Amino acid sequence: MRLLTQAKGILKQTFKIELAASSYFHGISTALAMVLPLALGIAFHHPIDGSMASVAALLSGMITFQGAYRSRLIAVLVCGITMVGFGYLGSISGSNTALFALAISLTAGASALSSSLGPLVGITMQQTLLLMAVASALPTDAKQAAVRSAYILAGVLAQGAVVVLSWLRKPGQAELDKAGSLFLILARYCRTVAKSNDVSPPLFPDYHSVLDDPNPFASTKTSQQIRSYFDSAEHIRVQLVGLAQLFAHINSEELQRPNVEMIFSWLAELLEHSAESIRWSGSNRSVRINVQLGLDAHQAYETLLAAIDPAARTVLPDLLSDLELLGKEHPSSVTSEGTSGIDGGHGSIWRRAYVQIAAAFNVLIANLNLRSDYGRHALRTAATVAFAVALARMTGLSRGYWVVITVSVVLKPDYTTTFRRTFERLTGTILGVGIALLLLVELQMSQTSLVIVLLLLGSAAYSLFPANYTIFVSLLSALVVVLLDIAGISAHATAITRLIDTGIGGAIAVAAYRIWPTWGENEVFGRISALLLAQRAYVSSLLNAVTDPAEADKSELSQLLIDARAARIAAEASLDRIANEPKRPAIPLRQRDQILRSTRAVAGSCLEIHSILNSIHSEKGQQNDRRYGTDAYTATREWISGELWSLAQSFAEGGLDWEIATLGQTERPTSDRYQARKFLGLGPESTATDSLPISNDDRRKALRSGLDLAVSTITSCILTLDSVVEDGS
Repeated sequence: MRLLTQAKGILKQTFKIELAASSYFHGISTALAMVLPLALGIAFHHPIDGSMASVAALLSGMITFQGAYRSRLIAVLVCGITMVGFGYLGSISGSNTALFALAISLTAGASALSSSLGPLVGITMQQTLLLMAVASALPTDAKQAAVRSAYILAGVLAQGAVVVLSWLRKPGQAELDKAGSLFLILARYCRTVAKSNDVSPPLFPDYHSVLDDPNPFASTKTSQQIRSYFDSAEHIRVQLVGLAQLFAHINSEELQRPNVEMIFSWLAELLEHSAESIRWSGSNRSVRINVQLGLDAHQAYETLLAAIDPAARTVLPDLLSDLELLGKEHPSSVTSEGTSGIDGGHGSIWRRAYVQIAAAFNVLIANLNLRSDYGRHALRTAATVAFAVALARMTGLSRGYWVVITVSVVLKPDYTTTFRRTFERLTGTILGVGIALLLLVELQMSQTSLVIVLLLLGSAAYSLFPANYTIFVSLLSALVVVLLDIAGISAHATAITRLIDTGIGGAIAVAAYRIWPTWGENEVFGRISALLLAQRAYVSSLLNAVTDPAEADKSELSQLLIDARAARIAAEASLDRIANEPKRPAIPLRQRDQILRSTRAVAGSCLEIHSILNSIHSEKGQQNDRRYGTDAYTATREWISGELWSLAQSFAEGGLDWEIATLGQTERPTSDRYQARKFLGLGPESTATDSLPISNDDRRKALRSGLDLAVSTITSCILTLDSVVEDGS
């Protein structure tokens, strides 16, 4: 039953098409860069070398989907240098089985290990490996290999030129699209809250790579404006979660549910309008007009809000204030860190490059052992590729390099991706072979016509690559068969052999993973530990800022929020990975769900406290020199910090067989929210709470109530996580 469910998931993912992710301009421009070196080779009567240059341009074109701007160009150029070297090595060693097997297995291991540095580096190295495999199919002497390397370099440089030219196309539009997508995520969150009682905080995709690597042709003003949109999205996210948390305990009441739905539906419409204004018009005025209309409409809801909850009247004005500031420059938008990518001097660039290279080297060294998933994956990949080369050469497969290519592409560090990629690649290859045979055997097209067909296939393949991998593979398979036919290799033989070799390569990859798997339990405990430590730092700083608002550092809190979010994404990905593996999961289903719910609730409560803290700071003319709960919240902060640290250390030890330090109480409080509040001395009956630096008494009580609720939720979640640990011990 478990395998059947996983098979259904793989089938669903295989044929799922996300057309919104496709980029036709990118596809056409990248395909042009691929076809130009081929046309050059044909013109100078070097069709084989021209074909190799097209293969290099084809592979390096895959890198243009990664990174932002200058990082993408650097990756393409680095890929060009490595392709020249390894393409040359593949060309001169292709006729010597032992030498080629040694060279490509070492390259495969290095490529697998480099994936620990992130997708951009991993994909760059993988493209080099694939070109080396293709070059081995056309062995030649050292002189001709040098000529071929020159063509390869020309093909990669063509893709580099396309990358640079793409910067000139509407500078800043890609960033505006990404900023708009964040507001659409917030709008969907509002609609979810309106329809249900689920207030789990929304997750943003990574956008900091765009901010840290701005478009070189975008003006400083444009870059600052874009940064302000991202800052606004983070601020509004914090306020929305705070509002949702306040409404959560009354959303289940039949009389109040329509009121909650009305408010969040209106907020969703406002955010959707703002997203459209950011993405398409880029006009600050149009964004603020939409917000102003919403502010006017909100006046009609004053009585509604009064009937719902007093604390909502505190958070909602702050949320609307953030919306009203949408498009305006935040003070934190222009910092030395933010502008260094635009106007940094050569010294700072080289210094940053040195730091990044040193950090990358340390990561590689840290993973160069069998305790690391990446280290085991590198060794497994190297051994499997060497076996694939030996099998292909010993059995006399005419196009054995496809076996090596398939193994290199589909063998991944995790179980689910390996099996899904194998199925997708085999399915796409079958479709692509059929397309290629139709074009080359049935239609009998001329060489000029085939170049045009290559351009069309390449444009479609690159355009649809982000939308569906199976369709991309089918178009790519047809493209490669046509390309090799131009180089003088029989299309019919190539197509059939490609299909057989892909099946053999996929079978070898799956067998290799089954023989020596790398299960998700090797990383899941470390990532949960990292998440708890990140949340510990965030909540400790938040409570410290609440007890002493004058000392709060907004930029530091924002960075801690981002760190906690990144850690939660990584931890949830690991928990999802072990859920899809066939072996008995390291963390049982019930405990995994408890961890997910608890850490999400902690994240939501942190955002609620952050929202309340913003409300404290938003009081103009107030002196933030009074402390909120010098006794209760200081003690609570220390307890939360100690418990999260203990939990993190227990998970870091690598399993559920541990003994955790308890509270030292004879009778432990349960995970019930009220009892947790009572245990910590919080709640309406508490007398330890000092006054907030806010003049309005109702506002002070509302903030105190919301803060007590958020802190008690965090303590309840810690107690739940503690029970998870006890279940495993």
